[in-house]
Amino acid sequence: MINYMRSEKFLLLRRVSFYIIALVAVLIPLLYLMILNQFKNVEGFPYGNARHIYGFIIYSPYLESFIGLLIVALLTENKNNYLKNTISFGTKRNSIYFGKLAIGLIFFVALCLVSIFCVTTLTQVTLPTSDTLFRNYLISIINVFPLVLSMVVFGYALLINAGNPTLALILIGFLPSIIKIANKFISALDINLLTFSYFPSTLYAENFARFYDGSSYLMIVPWIVGIIISVVSYLVGMRSFNKKDI
Repeated sequence: MINYMRSEKFLLLRRVSFYIIALVAVLIPLLYLMILNQFKNVEGFPYGNARHIYGFIIYSPYLESFIGLLIVALLTENKNNYLKNTISFGTKRNSIYFGKLAIGLIFFVALCLVSIFCVTTLTQVTLPTSDTLFRNYLISIINVFPLVLSMVVFGYALLINAGNPTLALILIGFLPSIIKIANKFISALDINLLTFSYFPSTLYAENFARFYDGSSYLMIVPWIVGIIISVVSYLVGMRSFNKKDI
């Protein structure tokens, strides 16, 4: 298992596309911060403050999840019958499934931490902020973290089992729009669904609202929902992968 994960890490670090993804993931929030910084002194411009850039980080979980999906998509490519050859050399399918996901999550989390650290440090230096705002920001990130990871695990299960990974990635990319449409549809019908309040999109919105009104607190529900989605996605995905004809 360890040797297989090392080989996956080595292959990922040799991919130029991985460094492009990493660069984009770091540059997007930094460019956004630079733009806000440029116009912060313009009269009537309400977004040149730390609250807004922190809000951008908190309310962009779909973007962060998509970055994670791009990373695991690199690991799930099956060029030159790579998976078939790996299995023929004696590597168990369970080890392949876990190893690819583990390496993808490790690099994704590391990339998120680097990006958040860079943006947060520059925000602290260049924009007015406060200890209370910073505290609420960190709490909000902790709240959203398990939901972001669960989206990556869910997407990974689809990608590694998909006959056409590119199409699967496109469909996953449209998932936020589908969730928003479903949200509006259910709201229009005035359907009171208790389970709908536990949807990741609903929890994202609640977490963001609490950050903006300054009432953030550590929420247990996002962690429970995130863990459930991750475990179910992992088990179903691995079961399907074990039965897949490679």
